[in-house]
Amino acid sequence: MSEEIALGETLKAAAENNAAAAQSAETQAKLVELGLTGGGGGGESVDLEPWRVGWEADRTSIVELEIPSGVTKIGEGAFKECGALKRLTIPNGVITIGNYAFYKCGNVVTINIADDVEIIGNWAFQLCPNLLSLKLPSNKTKNTVIGDYAFGYCNTLQTLIIPEGVNVIGAYAFQYCFDLTTLELPSSIYGIRKGAFEGCPASCNIKFNKSMDDVSAMVNYPWGITSGAVIKCTDGDLTV
Repeated sequence: MSEEIALGETLKAAAENNAAAAQSAETQAKLVELGLTGGGGGGESVDLEPWRVGWEADRTSIVELEIPSGVTKIGEGAFKECGALKRLTIPNGVITIGNYAFYKCGNVVTINIADDVEIIGNWAFQLCPNLLSLKLPSNKTKNTVIGDYAFGYCNTLQTLIIPEGVNVIGAYAFQYCFDLTTLELPSSIYGIRKGAFEGCPASCNIKFNKSMDDVSAMVNYPWGITSGAVIKCTDGDLTV
């Protein structure tokens, strides 16, 4: 049987100036009062969605967000268009990040995703054009999937390290990340969908922890990497 779980002290909705501070405090009060539905001892999913917690009108005041313990799923559209959000931490315990969960958070610069996450939904972080630092989940015992368009148009991101444990990169997942200078791909990947790296510049330093034969078979599917790019494999270099 489900029970009401409050967000508690760990969810921070901090304003950058005194004028926004009161609004930020009101936002946190609403979150704590209304809480999350689900959880408890029965293993139900805790699902954080704006239409459940009733704070959508206040999303412009949230600058820093730490998802509290007890949350296992961040629901569809939960924090989309939080235009003031700059720093985001998703802790262990969260398994699913829903579609559009942080879509169009235009000022976010840092995203840290802990290692329990297995599903990053479609469009989850699309249109975060100021993103500079991205830490993805790394867990060799998981089968993590990065959804379609998940980080599309994050066009200031320069370093992208996909850790071991990620199995699938969805279609157009990192589309138009034009500023990429470093891209590292793990041996655990067995699926890279159409256009996953569309617009990735030919000058990008690409490393793939697989053999040339394995990578060659995968590259035949159109990832979208600019022609002329060199992929450094475990046994040599492969030109796209």
